[in-house]
Amino acid sequence: MNCKTNIIQDGVMKIATKQIGQGSRQAALIHGIGMSGETWQELAEIMAERYNYSVILVDLRGHGDSPNMRSYLIREFAQDLKDTLPKGLDILMGHGIGGRIAAEAAAHLQPRQLICLDPATRMSTIYKMALIHLFPTFLRNAFGIVPKGVSVKTRRRILNAINKWDIDMIKALLSEGVRRDFRALTPTMSSTVVLADNSFAVSKEKEHDLELVGWKIRHKIGSTHEMHWQNPEGTLSAIADLLTNT
Repeated sequence: MNCKTNIIQDGVMKIATKQIGQGSRQAALIHGIGMSGETWQELAEIMAERYNYSVILVDLRGHGDSPNMRSYLIREFAQDLKDTLPKGLDILMGHGIGGRIAAEAAAHLQPRQLICLDPATRMSTIYKMALIHLFPTFLRNAFGIVPKGVSVKTRRRILNAINKWDIDMIKALLSEGVRRDFRALTPTMSSTVVLADNSFAVSKEKEHDLELVGWKIRHKIGSTHEMHWQNPEGTLSAIADLLTNT
């Protein structure tokens, strides 16, 4: 059993964070379901060294070194970000359902740039139920799902993350977290969605709908859903103008 300590500051539970770099620009990176902040490590180090960033790696509730909770609603994940992260970040970036959570928190945090990598959108009921029952098994077998090209260090970090998450969180988040359509989240700042090749997260129809409400859409050619693991340098190159336009 994992032992996790609640981090209480001024009466508010703070989720676990780690900082990479000491740059003049500030970013926060939000991981996807079943992962942890440390799975962003390689990408964060490049941001720090090449783009002059101080990067905050976040462990969402029920993940990494953050505490397990009784409830796992999207709005609660988003509230944790609001309670933990500073307002006015240069970059707030999330992957998968982490992108969804970042988008929910963005109106409060008001980052200069919101970037969502292949974010989770509303799923069909059949697909959702299949994930609820099968996803934990697939995720435990990390070396089977991690695409080619991912470094040994990142693979180890993924395994470490998988050994820490709360199984109740996985089921609750998949069940609740896709009810509100991502297309209902109208951005209030510069907001970009970066899609993988043949993205299963965002269909062509949803792409168009996102653009209509103010999202900018980019495609990372030759990438998988796990683009930030597989090719951190290439992923940052695809958004280099956003990283420096702060």
